[in-house]
Amino acid sequence: MFLFFTITSFLLSLEPDWYKKAQIYSITVFSREDSENFGITVNGLWNGYIGNTDSPFAFGRLLLSYYENSKYDSDKKFVDELRKRGYIVPATILTTQGHSSFQRTEFNKLSCKSFKGDLPDWDLKAGSKFMCSNNSRWLDWMVMHGKKAIDSGADLIVLDEIQGGGFIPLYQWYSQYLGTKEPGFCEHCISGFRNFLKNKYSSKELKEFYEISNIDSYDLKSRIYDTIDLKYFDRIKKDPLIEEYIEFNEENNYYLKRFLVSKLKEYAEKKNKEIIISANSYSLGSVQLGDYWVKGLIFSDFLDFYTFENHYAAKPIEKIVAYPRNKWIAWEKLAYNATGERFVSLIDTGTNEEINRQFKEYSKNFSNYLYIRFMEVYINRGAFGIYYGKFYENFKLWERCANAAAFIKNHRYLYEGEQETDSKIAILFLYSENLRSRYFSYLGLSQALSESNIAYDVIFGGGGKYLKDRVDPDILKKYELLIIPNSGNILSSQIVKIKNFVKNGGKAIVFSGTSFGFSGKGEKKYGKGSFFILDSWNYENRVWDIGSLYFFSYEDKYRKAIKELLLGLTDSYQFLKDANRKIVATVYFKAKKKMIIVHLLNYDHNIKTDVISEKNGIEIRVRKPDFDVNNYAYLISPDFNEKIIIKTRSERDFILLNVPILKVYDLIVIGGKKGNIVR
Repeated sequence: MFLFFTITSFLLSLEPDWYKKAQIYSITVFSREDSENFGITVNGLWNGYIGNTDSPFAFGRLLLSYYENSKYDSDKKFVDELRKRGYIVPATILTTQGHSSFQRTEFNKLSCKSFKGDLPDWDLKAGSKFMCSNNSRWLDWMVMHGKKAIDSGADLIVLDEIQGGGFIPLYQWYSQYLGTKEPGFCEHCISGFRNFLKNKYSSKELKEFYEISNIDSYDLKSRIYDTIDLKYFDRIKKDPLIEEYIEFNEENNYYLKRFLVSKLKEYAEKKNKEIIISANSYSLGSVQLGDYWVKGLIFSDFLDFYTFENHYAAKPIEKIVAYPRNKWIAWEKLAYNATGERFVSLIDTGTNEEINRQFKEYSKNFSNYLYIRFMEVYINRGAFGIYYGKFYENFKLWERCANAAAFIKNHRYLYEGEQETDSKIAILFLYSENLRSRYFSYLGLSQALSESNIAYDVIFGGGGKYLKDRVDPDILKKYELLIIPNSGNILSSQIVKIKNFVKNGGKAIVFSGTSFGFSGKGEKKYGKGSFFILDSWNYENRVWDIGSLYFFSYEDKYRKAIKELLLGLTDSYQFLKDANRKIVATVYFKAKKKMIIVHLLNYDHNIKTDVISEKNGIEIRVRKPDFDVNNYAYLISPDFNEKIIIKTRSERDFILLNVPILKVYDLIVIGGKKGNIVR
């Protein structure tokens, strides 16, 4: 059996589109035994620094050497061994943090500097330092590191902490609470910022806007340092120059990472290899500590997919956020649509450490908690990174995920390929500067729709300073209603496409009508369709609307108001009613296979006991598709071994079925080869 699995996985790893498949990812390299237990196909997403090894596989080499009492003293030996066993092998480039074991004699030269000239901290526990994205030699080091990975046969390169220099203003402010030394004051940061200002403004403008008389001799360093203890809005109010400093760091880092990816892709092509490149973008930029927005999706045009740590942004300090609130569906839909490919998400390092601490000190289990998260990600066309580690002795935490992984591998065809929705609604996510506050509007609206069991899609429209305009009129016309959380400062080309969509009979919900030439609130007729302008207001430096209000309050009255509004404006319906936000149904159509796939996930979880409240007799309804589907339906689940046959009923335009049992996760298949056509 193991031989069959190895050969099959090895062939998979050679397919150029392996990352489009439902893979099973480990965060660190697993031993042979653990890899079998979890059904790992991609072994070791994070291979960062450790010991004294200058390698893009450093941590993996150390772990495999430890597990097997052997010595993997070269990258090629390590990669060849894992490939021989059938695994897809990732490498890691740490793009923000550095360590003396990695950069060695270059370490001090590549590190950023604090105001007093010390090496700024990234991770105090690990002893890592903040590298400088404004230093061209840092780019050279990353390119060299990536070439090592390609030459050794890596299938994937993960760019860790891709936001890089974009973190600088946040870490300056946060340093007062972490007890760390702040970044952003090395010669490359200051001279780069000086040139940025010189290229953007005339001497007269610098004097008028920022009271800078002579940019060549002006003490920028002291001026930046003078406000680092302030939150974002207070800081730019006190000194508007800081807005320019933030833009400079963000822009430089963006172009640095884009160039890095292009150089590595180009190098791989010359070597007749294909390298897939993903990136860890923390929480996709949604966590805004101190109101600093470290943009996380501006890299979407040049990455193959995202592999990101996530945390529920409404609770940024709370380590373990409870269900049913802690759904990640909004992030998952966004990550998938940002690149159009499967993503990998994982619990953030702080949450993982807290879970392991409570497990070790209090024997507190989180097996069901992690299992819910695992299945949620695969339902939404991604993969969940397994954070198990033999050295933690925590298999009990992850055993339900191991069981779920085996289930997914055995039913891969149900998670891959064609997965269309029956959605009449799409949230159009436009990446403008106005998104800073509107991000939370998107997260709340998305969560409300999911919890109301209403089908919806997310369209990643791009735009703004860094991303191309991806709004496609042919895609828009598939929907009855667009919800646009951020409609300020969007591209003129996007405005034209949205107005044409409405003019031709569509409907659009916006929270500011000015971009489309409207004032006031309510319905505004336009051509054959209508704009619906909803209330928004400013409070404590944030733009609020019903979406963000729901996201931060989680009061069910706001979800119900969103649900009623959307059902009233479209031909949408609910897959199931009265689920009390604790059951989410996700439905996909597979026209070529003449099948409908229904995923049911139970969030009725007790965080104190890790117990799930089982559900019975769940009434589901699904609109009949425009292809013939037969009345044969069955239920399978990682929670039990048997296949349960389910009777379907036909009622006008709908297929109805009663699901007898839901423990944690059910997968229902309607149609296929058996049965009679539903009429």
